[in-house]
Amino acid sequence: MSEKINSSPEHHAEHIDTSAESKKALEQLLEKSENAHESTVAEVQVLEKNAENQAISGKEITIGEKEKTNSSTIVTKDLKMKAYQKSLKQVRQSLPVTDRTFSKLIHQKFVENISTISSVTVARSSGFLGGSFIALAGSIIFLFISKRYGFGYNYTIFFFLFAGGYFIGLFAELLLRAIKKRPVA
Repeated sequence: MSEKINSSPEHHAEHIDTSAESKKALEQLLEKSENAHESTVAEVQVLEKNAENQAISGKEITIGEKEKTNSSTIVTKDLKMKAYQKSLKQVRQSLPVTDRTFSKLIHQKFVENISTISSVTVARSSGFLGGSFIALAGSIIFLFISKRYGFGYNYTIFFFLFAGGYFIGLFAELLLRAIKKRPVA
């Protein structure tokens, strides 16, 4: 354990081989690396020529061929429906039994179609705004008249006023859209 490592420069100089053989070996390695570089450059040029020969320019491809190549990215109605059914199935698995049954009822084709149509036509904000305003104003006026002339207030008048105001609001929205679409002369 009392050995010492001799790390003096003279000690290392003895082990370095500076003979002609090692210089020759180094020169051969240098030549091999230069030759390898030249051969890779030649291989790259050959590959570039092959790529140019096999490549087709965009001008050479017809429209029909372009559509055929992109057909894998087209989303069809059937694909959308399968994805929708899969997501419904995954969500239903985490629902309780009663909610799962209700989800099956709600997401039937017939019920969804009615819901979609009614959301576009029935649930119009302009109709609800018009109905609410007419029902409020009409109820206040009718209450005032009924108190003034001494007859009873009929609560069903509110619903009739709301329905009338709803249709007035829809008509006003249609009228405004027609005015906006008309070209200015």
